[in-house]
Amino acid sequence: MNIKRYLASLYRLLIPLGLISMALTAMPAGADGLLFSNGVFRQPLMSHIDVVIKNKIASTTLEQTFENTLDKQVSAVYIAPVPQGATVTAFAEQIDGQWQQATIQTSEDARAAYDSAASKGQDAAIAAGVVSDVPPGLDPKVTFETRVILPAKGTRSVRLTYSEVLAGDVGLTRYSYPLSSTNWTDEPVGDLQVKVTIVESSEIRALYSPSYGSDRLDISRPDANDALVSYHEQNVVPKQNFDLVYSQSSDKFGLNLASYRENDDQDGYFVAVASPQLQVNKDEVVQKDFVFVLDVSGSMNGVKATQAKRALNQILDSLNAGDRFTVFTFSTNVTPYSTKLVAADTGERDRAKQWVTNFPVDGGTNINDAMAAALNTVDKSGDRPHIVVFLTDGQPTDGVTSTSQILANVKNEIAGQSRIYTIGVGDDVNEPLLDALAADNGGTTMLVN
Repeated sequence: MNIKRYLASLYRLLIPLGLISMALTAMPAGADGLLFSNGVFRQPLMSHIDVVIKNKIASTTLEQTFENTLDKQVSAVYIAPVPQGATVTAFAEQIDGQWQQATIQTSEDARAAYDSAASKGQDAAIAAGVVSDVPPGLDPKVTFETRVILPAKGTRSVRLTYSEVLAGDVGLTRYSYPLSSTNWTDEPVGDLQVKVTIVESSEIRALYSPSYGSDRLDISRPDANDALVSYHEQNVVPKQNFDLVYSQSSDKFGLNLASYRENDDQDGYFVAVASPQLQVNKDEVVQKDFVFVLDVSGSMNGVKATQAKRALNQILDSLNAGDRFTVFTFSTNVTPYSTKLVAADTGERDRAKQWVTNFPVDGGTNINDAMAAALNTVDKSGDRPHIVVFLTDGQPTDGVTSTSQILANVKNEIAGQSRIYTIGVGDDVNEPLLDALAADNGGTTMLVN
């Protein structure tokens, strides 16, 4: 977990990147590539989906490996999702270590080619196309189907590529791949990986998966117009389809809303995306006030105190010119670095970091008084954002110890321009209190073990 990257996001944006979604129950009538043999769907040992999106044209390559555990050769139907309107550009089987490219044909020509090869006992890549009836429950309009032969006690790898023009609404572009296979089998995929490369001619703002969220994806941004997204799990039964949404806007702050429903009689989802531009000039950054509240009670002694102090000092290093800050440490009593907000110049930050590093750890945990002191630093004469960052294990032992009373006191004291972000440190964190402090007061919660 990258503590610095997460914490730094608290001060980069006046309004954190807003990505609000509601994922409901609808699923496309398809699934990740499967084998169908003797009335049973089989998952692959390996399923790797590689997607390249260039200026809203997506090329998807699905590479999968299936295993035959029987002592005899098996003929099976390979079924894979292809979106309606997409074009299949290539299909291949790996035979004796070599990829054999198939010819894309109509269903009638493909069946004749397969019957001819099978009658001769040939083990070769068969011309791709629909060669049998689609199994019940699958929509033939969004299904690619062909027969493959699996050698006895062996494996067979297949590779399918298709391209499509992505749909877009009011600045949003959507990509969807039907990973979910729970309608057909509960067998796990051995190794599942999705990689998406996005290359656009204009700036990509927000990037989000309504189905998997950001916490399960690895997202990197090489530059403003490019993005890399990856998802990887092993021995998993995919229960959600892979949906990716990204926004583009020429405005300094973009706001987009779009909804999607597979069929009129099914539930769908919507996504609202609020996205500032990725790169901003320093003179455009809003100046903010930060109050860091650090738990130095006895329960934080050891690794927890070391983690919390290091994280706080990393944030202090990254404050912007024009920001102001102060630090409160608390145990039984509350101790300020400064009772007033001070300018975040280099010298002041270095003095504060040294003060934090050397502060002793001992005593009880007086959360109520610490929060009251922090909220009292708000500058009500202006409209500067006032951000409280609270680092603790969240177990009140001194002063007011009732969780409900602490929350009520904070609600009575907090100003309209204040936000509270909580960071729980350790394995025994009081999550309900920290979650409520953040959720009720415009912030978010992070847990660090």
